[in-house]
Amino acid sequence: MIRLRDIYDWTCLGTGAGTHAMTGKTPPPAYQALVRQFCQTGGRSNDFLSRCIAQFRTKYALPPPNGVLGPLADELPGIVDSLNTRGYHVFSRTLSEDLCDRLLAMGLDQPSLVREDERDVSAAGSLRVYREDRSSPKGIRYDFPVATLLANPDVQELLCDPSILGVAQSYLGSLPMADVLTMWWNTAYSDRPSEAAAQFYHFDMDRIKWLKFFIYLTDVDTNNGPHTFIAGSHKSGGIPPSVLKKGYVRLTDEEVSKHYSPADFIEFTGKRGTVLAEDTRGLHKGKHVTQGDRLVLQLQFSNSLLVDTIPRQRSLNFPPPNARPLSNGIRKYLPRFCPGPERSDDRQANAVFLVGYPGRPANPSPQPISGFANRRHSGSDRRWQSPIRHCRVCGQQFHLEYCTRGKPETR
Repeated sequence: MIRLRDIYDWTCLGTGAGTHAMTGKTPPPAYQALVRQFCQTGGRSNDFLSRCIAQFRTKYALPPPNGVLGPLADELPGIVDSLNTRGYHVFSRTLSEDLCDRLLAMGLDQPSLVREDERDVSAAGSLRVYREDRSSPKGIRYDFPVATLLANPDVQELLCDPSILGVAQSYLGSLPMADVLTMWWNTAYSDRPSEAAAQFYHFDMDRIKWLKFFIYLTDVDTNNGPHTFIAGSHKSGGIPPSVLKKGYVRLTDEEVSKHYSPADFIEFTGKRGTVLAEDTRGLHKGKHVTQGDRLVLQLQFSNSLLVDTIPRQRSLNFPPPNARPLSNGIRKYLPRFCPGPERSDDRQANAVFLVGYPGRPANPSPQPISGFANRRHSGSDRRWQSPIRHCRVCGQQFHLEYCTRGKPETR
């Protein structure tokens, strides 16, 4: 039976999609409608939208899926089957010790933001170096700014890793886009679980369809706050209607345990370097830390940036050298982090990332142009056409794709 609320929600989603296509921003009513329809249909609304997206955002011709997760060409079907049936997959290969050491050093020495706890806000919002606080944490969670992560060469290489991209694209069934990049410490600061630190069960509704990669950078046992997931709860109908009626809320262990068998509760412990892929549309949480701490790096890939509520973050030295085999299509699945304007209202980003890629001259000179460029910009927003640009350093006019001397600006 079609309800007036359903008609309203789908109207909001349709108009929201149009607004997002034109401005890159999603109106709040569209996001709220997506969540309501997910709860109303048990996830079938997201499945329908994903099938529609797959018709337009077809898969990209990625290089062979050989990378930090190993050579996965023969394993991809099994990995995707595990993700479809169980909602998660733990990779047999872990990250190298050297890579873990470098990422751990960043986690210890770079400033991070102390997350506000609902019971103690004394240190909330302050930037602190965790190495100095490790013996006596000042908060339950320390979050790293995206700019800090994106400036790190190792993080950049993980974002562009062919094995990670191959898994994301195979599961999503369409061109994947990296849209969330986070890293955080969980600590034993509190003696009780915290909602602010996502230590109660919940489902995510970040996008239409997405896949998250959790990378442990410290050893994690049952006392260090392992990630916990309810197997199969990511599927349509996998969360009981009585739970979905509560809405987009945090749930206690007691509320959830009524609906699932003990075998469905999966606790992911492992050595540092362990990589877990998961569809967090299913019920999950970070277990409360009772001893020590846990450092996690998270990458997320989605099939659409609709319901885009997270500010974009760009880096002028992105992407790294290992992204060369991805050619200029990198902007299609890394639009949030690639430099260069995606849309007409984003005028101040750098656009030198194509230099030296296949099909581009290795040392191009600035190309003077007049008027508006006849060819469309090579980015994900194909409607936008580049105006005249001037290099801030040399002052010459150039085509957006070919300046190598500094940030472009419109005069």
